[in-house]
Order: sequence, then C-alpha cells, then structure tokens
Amino acid sequence: MAVAEPLVADGVHTFDTQHVAPALVGKAELFITTDDRLLKRVRHLRDIKVLFPADALALLENWYEH
Repeated sequence: MAVAEPLVADGVHTFDTQHVAPALVGKAELFITTDDRLLKRVRHLRDIKVLFPADALALLENWYEH
C-alpha cells in the first residue's frame, strides 16, 4: 500500500501501518491510540489528528458542548 511506505520510512512498525494507513485512506479525522511510540511517530500527519484516549475524549466533549 502506497500510503504505508512513508509511514514505515518514518519509523512506524509494519504492523502499526495496518491500522494507520486505512484510517488515512478512509479520511478519518481522528486516530486514537494508547501506544506512545506510535503517537510520536505519526503526530506530524496533517490529514489526521492522533491522540491518546483521554485527550480524544476531552476534544470530543469540548466539541459536543459547543
């Protein structure tokens, strides 16, 4: 998958690209992970926001309240 190649080049494990790449292809707005190593490797992505669960919950609660 062409989307996975740049992720691997950024140091993302091949197994992890099987989760991140489909999220990118599917144009997900949010990717939630508890893997801090993965988060550090993909947080620079512009097309998707990558957050820990607690941060994602805070983001969604704020969105819901406004």
